Amino acid sequence: MDAKAELSAPSWLHQMDFFRSESENFQRDLYIIILGSYEAGVKALAEETTAYAEKLEAQIKEAKGDYQEHLIDRYGEAHMDNAGQERFLRNMAFVAIATRLIHAMRNMMRTAENFCPRKKKYGNGSMSEILRLWSEVGERFGIDVEANANKIAFAIPLNDVRNQIVHDGGDANPPLSFEKCTLEGGDADYLDLSFSTKYPEYVDGTGSMAEVKVTKEQFDKVFDASIARVKFLAAELRKREMAYVKQSKTI
Repeated sequence: MDAKAELSAPSWLHQMDFFRSESENFQRDLYIIILGSYEAGVKALAEETTAYAEKLEAQIKEAKGDYQEHLIDRYGEAHMDNAGQERFLRNMAFVAIATRLIHAMRNMMRTAENFCPRKKKYGNGSMSEILRLWSEVGERFGIDVEANANKIAFAIPLNDVRNQIVHDGGDANPPLSFEKCTLEGGDADYLDLSFSTKYPEYVDGTGSMAEVKVTKEQFDKVFDASIARVKFLAAELRKREMAYVKQSKTI
């Protein structure tokens, strides 16, 4: 192999900022794939609902009696269906942010093996995947995670809401198993109210009809916070990578 074409590990690391690339790919995926798909879905639903509603309006004008009442009910149901479908799309986009965030952090942890090998498991079994990765950021790279706690706060509800949507189909108060049901009276007899009690701001409805609902404001906040967190981590890891390169050249 031509010696001029061969790069030493430090030289190769110096020229390629994979952390920045991962951060840029993450941001691209959030905007184009996740947000783009969500907005396109909402637009398609709105157009379909509007067309159907206009058709019903014309029929309502011509109809009479019970049939007219039926059409009026169907008109209201169409708008309710649209709201429910939009909620589903936003919930799924919220889940996608959490999944893509975990993937981005894992990729950066693997890339960092070039200058800071992973020597153990970090965090503990009770932590979510996102928090375990954040714990690794502190222990493995010496980044002050306590001083940057504001960069992780959003990820706790993100993870919990994501799990509720994925594992309980979006039910905010899923039914308890038979052996856990009681006869004391009230929803707590037969429903698991832990999620709706902890995150009432993410719940629409009550009792067995309660559903997980991510609002547009909540979605936007997590969207922006996820991008900021990945950018922060990419910059911090790059600093440590370049310190390694500099140290290697002096040895």
